[in-house]
Amino acid sequence: MPAPTTLKAFAYALFGAMLLVAQPGLTRSVFAQEDAPLADDSREKRVEIAEELVADTIASKLADNLLASMWAPAEKSLRENNPAIDDEVLEELRDSLATQTSEMIDELTAAMPGVFAQYFTASELQQIYDFQTSDIGRKALEVQPKILGALMPKILQSVQERTPKILQSIRAKAAEKGLKL
Repeated sequence: MPAPTTLKAFAYALFGAMLLVAQPGLTRSVFAQEDAPLADDSREKRVEIAEELVADTIASKLADNLLASMWAPAEKSLRENNPAIDDEVLEELRDSLATQTSEMIDELTAAMPGVFAQYFTASELQQIYDFQTSDIGRKALEVQPKILGALMPKILQSVQERTPKILQSIRAKAAEKGLKL
């Protein structure tokens, strides 16, 4: 099982990608001229565009980020624990990790196009795709995990500090109404 920091990095990357995809208003402002609906808004067309979106902007980034976050500590540990290890063995192990990581990402992202097709029109999906494959969109995808990484400690701290008070408040309100929580 990956180290907790690896899982955290993966979760941040996945959340960042999903968060960015779920911002059609942002894409609409950048590509306002593309607001006209596409002639074909069938589910098949929506899934087709969403498949391109996932393949070109989410899956490859997730695979690359996850592989990088998992390989660096693994390689360090392998080198420390096996000083005589040669580069060929390391490359073989890295390739194996890359294959398994890619397979996992493929499984995780397989359902995304169908889900996106449920919530976005073909026109909206095309706008999201156009944005995310533009220079500013690629930059947004690149820095999103860094932004989330910078914000996540504050978010987690706030949740940890506030959750007991929030639950206490909800319990009290429920108790006022004769309910148990």
